Amino acid sequence: MSPWNDRVHAAVADALWGEHLPTGFLTTVQTYIFHLRALLEPDRARGAGGGVLVTEAGGGYRLHPPAGSVDAVLFEDLLVRGRSALERQDPGEAVVLLDRALGLWRGEVLGDLADFGFVAPVAGRLQELRLSAMELRMEAELALGHHGTAVAELDRLVADHPLREGLHAERILALYRSGRQSEALAAYRQLRSTLQEELGIEPSRPAIGTVPAATRATGTSRVAAPRDKGPVARCGCGTLTRSRIERARQGPAPRVRPLLQPRVAAR
Repeated sequence: MSPWNDRVHAAVADALWGEHLPTGFLTTVQTYIFHLRALLEPDRARGAGGGVLVTEAGGGYRLHPPAGSVDAVLFEDLLVRGRSALERQDPGEAVVLLDRALGLWRGEVLGDLADFGFVAPVAGRLQELRLSAMELRMEAELALGHHGTAVAELDRLVADHPLREGLHAERILALYRSGRQSEALAAYRQLRSTLQEELGIEPSRPAIGTVPAATRATGTSRVAAPRDKGPVARCGCGTLTRSRIERARQGPAPRVRPLLQPRVAAR
């Protein structure tokens, strides 16, 4: 075995066992690679070069999976396409694409390997993208006018992710557009209380601009929820009708403000 392969196998061993290397770890790594090849390419002839787990010319290994065979790659592609559909104001297509993306999830990222240090950054990134997909999907549902049905799902999402301000913002918007202004105000107060108790901070987005400023200040709910069904312009986590935007410029309607943090771009 070449010195380069020794270094590659040692790096793999370090990722697997850290400082607690077992006796004969290089042989063990080679055995693992042999079994991995058999699993990835069961029809490969003995001694033939690998097409999925490829041995590099200078040593080391590279995974080259067939197109469409890695669920994480499929998920990110669908997420990008769903975001694009929403940006071109096609929320129906966005819901379909984002449902497909989220449907690929069957549990935690690499849950059976969670104890390995190299898994944490990969899992963290994909989990962040998953939450972004959830927020985008709810944004699309709100754009379609499904405010009432969105509330129940947003209740669950907010309970699961209590520090995710984008989800809170969408829930406030869904409640307000459903004519449940007092509950929208209570949802804002819940977000504010949670952030103060857990992090000692105020909400970073008066997304929350979905609850009229006068309502937040007085604790009353005097502004009727909008019933517009006309063309929409996107703003943050939901859509706002052009007539609402115009009223916001003229009078005591809800102030229009961005509702979501900048989204994580899928790579």
